[in-house]
Amino acid sequence: QPPPNCTMSDHDLSLWTRFRHGLRAWRRGIKARLPYVRRREYRKVRAVAEQLASELLTAPDMATSARLTTVLQRPPAAREVCLFVSYAAHPVVKHHVRRHIRAFHDAGFDVLFVLNTPHAAQDFAFDDDLTGLCRGVFVRDNKGFDFGAWAHLAQVIDLGDAVERIVLVNDSILGPFDTVAFGRMIETIRRSQADMLGLTRSLAVRPHLQSFFLVFQHAALSRGLFDNAMQSVRNFQTKEAVIDLYETHLTRHMESRGLRCESVFPMLSKDIHSSNDTYFRWDELIRHGFPYVKISLLTEKRTNPALRAAIPADLLNAWEQEQQTR
Repeated sequence: QPPPNCTMSDHDLSLWTRFRHGLRAWRRGIKARLPYVRRREYRKVRAVAEQLASELLTAPDMATSARLTTVLQRPPAAREVCLFVSYAAHPVVKHHVRRHIRAFHDAGFDVLFVLNTPHAAQDFAFDDDLTGLCRGVFVRDNKGFDFGAWAHLAQVIDLGDAVERIVLVNDSILGPFDTVAFGRMIETIRRSQADMLGLTRSLAVRPHLQSFFLVFQHAALSRGLFDNAMQSVRNFQTKEAVIDLYETHLTRHMESRGLRCESVFPMLSKDIHSSNDTYFRWDELIRHGFPYVKISLLTEKRTNPALRAAIPADLLNAWEQEQQTR
């Protein structure tokens, strides 16, 4: 750590951060070349394999088996659709979710909003402001996490053949920070010739587009590969199983079928152990135009002055107030 009485400028802090990342990558590189597998790593791999085997042996239900209540559904109006899933432990729609839905609505998307929740639809008070932004609002049993909800909607809602772009988003990101950065990001997506896009890419445990924001277009839709992928999704009981079976394998699955898969924002590190830019290089990512922070990062580092300063005050205050009421 830097000396306790030392005041470091942003430039010095950036240099210190890069040095620490470089040192960590060097140490891991040395360990990776050792002619044996460390016990700790073996135990991790074995635990993952056992967990997946346990999940598969329970024969989890398909995504569409969960109870889904339609609160609102209007005919499609746009050629771009956002399937937005949020988890609601309490019968309240989160402030940042409303903000995000509005951003998609204003950008010309039809938003289909689904809440994964233990609560019944009648427990929620959906106001006109929210329902006016959505083409559909649904309340679903809390099963299968975000992939279960996305897959459920994709199979029961007729999006029509005219849809050119489908975006899958969850509520694990706080933002967007401003409409300009969000608009630029959307325009980058619209100009892209890739068939599948994510905002960011990670190398762990295998190269993949991170699933908090995924885009399917071009051949992914015209060849039915998006539909096929959604039809195979099951309601696994643990988040780890969903990540291991769906998030980290989906990119490779699409690439193996000839699709072009790209990230909107370039990877800032090739170190497999610290390739998650949304955590290790969140500040650099924002400077590249990324209009979010991961809520898991904010939860862990909520007293970090630089992180707090990067988030609009109204957005940060609303999030903190929601944490206090839980």
